[in-house]
Amino acid sequence: GTPMISSLIKWNHEENFTLPVHDRCQYYQKQNIAINLSDKNFSFVADHVIDGKVLIPGTLLICLVWKQFNLMYGTLHENMKVEFEDVKLTRITIVEENQDILVNVSINRSSGFFEVTEKSSMLAQGYIRKSIDHRARDFPKINSTCVTLKEADFYKEMRLRGYNHKGVFRGVQEVMSNGLCGKL
Repeated sequence: GTPMISSLIKWNHEENFTLPVHDRCQYYQKQNIAINLSDKNFSFVADHVIDGKVLIPGTLLICLVWKQFNLMYGTLHENMKVEFEDVKLTRITIVEENQDILVNVSINRSSGFFEVTEKSSMLAQGYIRKSIDHRARDFPKINSTCVTLKEADFYKEMRLRGYNHKGVFRGVQEVMSNGLCGKL
């Protein structure tokens, strides 16, 4: 047979060494959420109809991030003021009756970078952090061609584009005409 070398190796157990363990759970807060129109928590989504199709509103995805962010701090999301930056809504998602749309919300604990995905598709990404100043900020001055639309003007523009927002979908107070900033 083949000689075994294990009998030739001796271990010195006099010293202890600490091994670093990389646990992704320490760095990311993750949650899977099933969005279904028959769920009372998501039944309102059925009112978000664009061009005859029920779409998951981008604001719902952002709200799920906000709720998940608050779970990291153990508070109710209504009680913590947050700021979002560089938010990109990258894909629309159509939802039908009795269909589960499984979304994953992932937030990096140190940077606040978040991603909302469905299967391998990115739905939204950006940054979230606690708001230090609880007063609404003034919009940045970008250029002279950009104007601020107040609530009534914004929803008039949206109606002209086929969006007829009602009820809970009327949360915009004002928005820059280039779409880069808004107050909700």
